Amino acid sequence: MFVLLNVTVFLGAFLLFSIELIVANALLPGFGGSYLVWSSCMMFFQGVLLLGYLYANLYRRKPDLRLPFVFHVALVFLPLLFFPVSLDRFLQPSYARPMIVEIIGLLFLTIGFAFWILSSTSVILQRVLASSASTRRMNPYVLYAVSNLGSVAALLAYPLVVTPLFDLQSQISGWQIGYLLFALCHLLILIPNRYPVPQVPAQDVQRKPALPKAQIVRWMLPAAAASAMLLAVTNTITFDLAPIPLFWIVPLSIYLFSFFLTFKRRMWYPAFLEDRFPTAVIVGVFLFLMMIQSYRLPVWILFALHLTLLFIVCMSCHALLVRSRPDSIRHLTVFYILISLGSFLGSVLVSWAIPLVSTAVVEYPVALILAVLARKSTADPDEPRRMKPVFLLLLLSAALVSWPVGIALLKPQTGNLFAAGFGLIIALIFHAMRNRKMVFSAGLVLVVLLSYFIDDLRIGQRVLHKHRNFYGIYTVVDRGEKRYLNHGTTLHGSQFVSPERRHEALTYYHITAPAGEILDRFPEDIQDAGLVGLGAGSLLTYISRKQTADVFELDPHNGMIAETYFYFVEDCAGPLRMFFGDARVRLRDVADRSYSVLVVDAFNSDAIPVHLLTVEAISEYFDRIDDEGILLFHISNKYLDLSPVILANGRALGLFALRKRYLHNIHPDAEACEWAALTKSPAWAGRLMHELQWTDLSREKIKEIQPWTDRYTNLLAVIR
Repeated sequence: MFVLLNVTVFLGAFLLFSIELIVANALLPGFGGSYLVWSSCMMFFQGVLLLGYLYANLYRRKPDLRLPFVFHVALVFLPLLFFPVSLDRFLQPSYARPMIVEIIGLLFLTIGFAFWILSSTSVILQRVLASSASTRRMNPYVLYAVSNLGSVAALLAYPLVVTPLFDLQSQISGWQIGYLLFALCHLLILIPNRYPVPQVPAQDVQRKPALPKAQIVRWMLPAAAASAMLLAVTNTITFDLAPIPLFWIVPLSIYLFSFFLTFKRRMWYPAFLEDRFPTAVIVGVFLFLMMIQSYRLPVWILFALHLTLLFIVCMSCHALLVRSRPDSIRHLTVFYILISLGSFLGSVLVSWAIPLVSTAVVEYPVALILAVLARKSTADPDEPRRMKPVFLLLLLSAALVSWPVGIALLKPQTGNLFAAGFGLIIALIFHAMRNRKMVFSAGLVLVVLLSYFIDDLRIGQRVLHKHRNFYGIYTVVDRGEKRYLNHGTTLHGSQFVSPERRHEALTYYHITAPAGEILDRFPEDIQDAGLVGLGAGSLLTYISRKQTADVFELDPHNGMIAETYFYFVEDCAGPLRMFFGDARVRLRDVADRSYSVLVVDAFNSDAIPVHLLTVEAISEYFDRIDDEGILLFHISNKYLDLSPVILANGRALGLFALRKRYLHNIHPDAEACEWAALTKSPAWAGRLMHELQWTDLSREKIKEIQPWTDRYTNLLAVIR
């Protein structure tokens, strides 16, 4: 029976995390590719996991589990009545409710019941093992380790095997077959002689005193800290890259693998790793301070640092859980309920609470604070206290304030060295506080508070607006004679403040840059223009009285920013219409226009909304473009080379695919950028190549990839 229980638990966990990734991937197109889709999904998954543990808790006082287990097996088969799961429900949401509510509702109505059953499997089968006559019954937590191993296997298989080989419809179909096998495994457990008569110790059936509150906190706080750290790292990574399952999988795998290492028969948590916890937190503080000041390290170094920090924090938190787990199986389900509740609260904190009150990714240091508070103080009572806590905190405050002020006074080259120097000073201060839990936590609180004022501390700039919502963090600042719009750490447009020059498009939209050059040089060939993504509204400066423009902007708040703080919308010469919502959805509502040019510039920070690049999306664009029209994509990206996607999708639709790279040193008011074009028109293709020096992508040495569709993408193929 022990082998069958292991197989069933492993398969259940594999299916549990597979469906998380499948449905999250399917939800992204309908919600504009928001990086918070995953956080919303995780909040739902952890909430349902908690409900699954509460259901498993009903078996806590059952000395004979045979009849209740028959009832459970019947529930396992019940979701099969709702198969097949419709993929269209994920791809085409109703948009009738707030996005988080819409996502949770979709998940509840589609895979919610099956997910609930899967979430209860590990705990129920642990009780089956603990209540049996098996020689393995004394340590049922081994099955929890197997469960987490199955979860990690699902997460690794998804990007390496599932995504490259199967589209979304095939993934869902395969998952449903796997669920049928999972249900059949439960039937095998019911076969006589494979499910021995339970031998529950009498003392585990009798009522015992309630758990002390201190014990409840010892189980909930580490779980909340690890969950918050998982989502904080995931948000940090996906906000500037791409909010797709590939970048959710790695941190989630680390989180689950730490469960496996700590909950297996002999916990693996060496002393050298435990000793690195204070150092990891200090590195986390440095990374956060660098991030909110828009300093960047090479992407792979950032990945390694963030993931290493996540691993150390999760190992610390989960080791605390193992060391305090109950010896009696009577509290086994309560233990998992409190772990799940803590994880859920950590998820709610990151997904819902912090975005409402913060204009920075402060969930990162907040998660570190929770992790520090969860640990016991390591101070030696005989250790001399050379520096008073108040002095250390004052010194830290001075260093935190001096960093952004000092950098603003120095040139960028010197500023980098200055930043590294102050980062070292701050690290040394935290190192001095490492064995004083409350003082260390107070220092982290100071870091959180600084994030609210850091933009105001920079000399030479004035903050006009800062806001965080479901789509990211917007900041509008004045520096010198220009006004800038930043989304996260990425510049999304700027404008001269003076009336004499405010009509000039700057940055990636400058008159010498590819898109601006086309709109300026060929106005007679452009009657109706469509713009997907508003930003500051820079491209509207090229619209003349004889032209019309439609703007499709996902986030209404960005529309408010463009109209309130910038003048491109106000000064647009031609008739202008604004449509808010996902561009693919809103384009279907515009049947009265046939665009001469459609510009897709809808990236959030450096994250790509993948659903706007697929074959289906491009086909829908050309339903609204003249036969002699042109489709432009802004594909500038620090981490991803999107030109193979443009070429592959263009070939799939029989289109000309072209590209132009613009260097930063051509004009001081422009920014380096990369644009791609698709068109049916040989005239447009020839004009771009011969008059504007665009290159034909089919003649360049570009990686051959499979076209991206709404049901198939492969981000690994385009990482720089």
